[in-house]
Amino acid sequence: MLKALGLGPAEETIYTALLARPTASAEELARRTGAGRAETERILRDLSAYELTQNLEKIDTSDRNWLRSTAVQTTWSFRSRLEPDVYSRGLPILSPAYDAPVDGMNTLPARSGIEVGLSVEGHAGYTPGAVEAASLSYSYDGGTTWTLAPTEQRDGKWTAVLDLTAATGKQVTTKATLTDANGNAVTQTITRAYDVR
Repeated sequence: MLKALGLGPAEETIYTALLARPTASAEELARRTGAGRAETERILRDLSAYELTQNLEKIDTSDRNWLRSTAVQTTWSFRSRLEPDVYSRGLPILSPAYDAPVDGMNTLPARSGIEVGLSVEGHAGYTPGAVEAASLSYSYDGGTTWTLAPTEQRDGKWTAVLDLTAATGKQVTTKATLTDANGNAVTQTITRAYDVR
């Protein structure tokens, strides 16, 4: 995992401690890892945390084929650092992937036990670590209130289970959060991801 980031032994020790306690101060990390304060501060400057948010919206249309996924907000959390001898490296950001049994119009039946696979893909050459945490929530009121779907991990694959009983005719907004073993995360909210038939 950490070799892929090109970290030396001191950086690896501090990075590992930072993953375990992301809000730790330089002083606390130096104390926990045995590294000097100046060295810890230098490493933290080089290995910075970033958050990037993208908002996408469709132009209003009356075409029924374009009524789903009308807006998508995606927030990526990742760490990156300056590598003086590397010309270009893809950012370690995650793209969520969903395996839902929707039909051609992006609708699901009004029943319980609907399984949705949750996974991630890497951006521009980044190979994600194994997904260590995954959640999927859904809302019938545009995100005012949310229902957290139960999730489980089997053989390294994450699945959320939806209960859409008594939801016939509802428009559904979803919010997924996934984190990989390298500490990178993504949260994606899709307005009207699907409708319930």
